[in-house]
Amino acid sequence: TSILVAVHHGGRLHEHPAHGDVVTGTVSIDSFDAFILFDSGASFSFVSKQKDFVRTNFGIIRDKVLKNLIYPRMAKRMGQTGIVEATLVISMDGRLIAYYITRSSGSKLLDKAAMQALQKIKNDIFPKPAQQTRIALPIGFELN
Repeated sequence: TSILVAVHHGGRLHEHPAHGDVVTGTVSIDSFDAFILFDSGASFSFVSKQKDFVRTNFGIIRDKVLKNLIYPRMAKRMGQTGIVEATLVISMDGRLIAYYITRSSGSKLLDKAAMQALQKIKNDIFPKPAQQTRIALPIGFELN
């Protein structure tokens, strides 16, 4: 029996049995579950298509969020800075079907401002991925 072994930066090891030349399984990568399909006879995989989508469209999606981001006055006065890590889930028809904070900036004001920016774009149409895709988006708040 053949197996696919996947190790990601967290050091967790995942093994999935192969059936013929095809191996499938779900692996947690960068805090989201990725469905892995490996076909030794194929020229590409599901995961490479998802990575290509993110690589090609990350700037477009980031710019939509940043265009709607407002640095809260109170947070500025208090000297609050930080990075809110958000996850966006985009459906195959280009709709934003979910968004949430995966890591707080440490400031409720900055976290709320990031969520408000995401709420403003929830009805926008995004580029269409080949499969439902999750995008990890850091949203930075920095004072000059």
